[in-house]
Amino acid sequence: MERLADLSHLWFDMAMLNNWEVLAYLFRQVAPEKILFATDTPIALAPGKSVEINNQYTYIAPAPWRLAIVDTEHRLRYTSFLYEKLRAIQKAVSATGLSNRFVRQIFWENGMRLLHGSDIEGAEAALRSAVRHGPCRIALLSTGEPGERPLE
Repeated sequence: MERLADLSHLWFDMAMLNNWEVLAYLFRQVAPEKILFATDTPIALAPGKSVEINNQYTYIAPAPWRLAIVDTEHRLRYTSFLYEKLRAIQKAVSATGLSNRFVRQIFWENGMRLLHGSDIEGAEAALRSAVRHGPCRIALLSTGEPGERPLE
């Protein structure tokens, strides 16, 4: 991981990764500005859980899916893969003692920087303008950390 983490043009995304220990390892080994939130939507919205069995990952799902072990007895209550991922990120951030600033970076700033370069403020202004003139409004929330400015 160290050799990969040092590559300047390599970013790490967290699509379909919901093992908090793996996320904590990533968070400790890679600079925060190189980590991106990613979802793998629409699959991430499906009910199910990614699990590790004998050092292999598989899925458990309530309905037949060729990549999953099916819970035919319906003994489990499911959330979505996305919810499981968010829960794992929350646990990894807590376990590593990372700040709300880190969370803002992986959920917002890093993606904006990748798409728009270093002009995050300009990108935020463009997004605000698009949202105001579009069919809906999006509320972008601040984490409230000192020195952080809310998006309006």
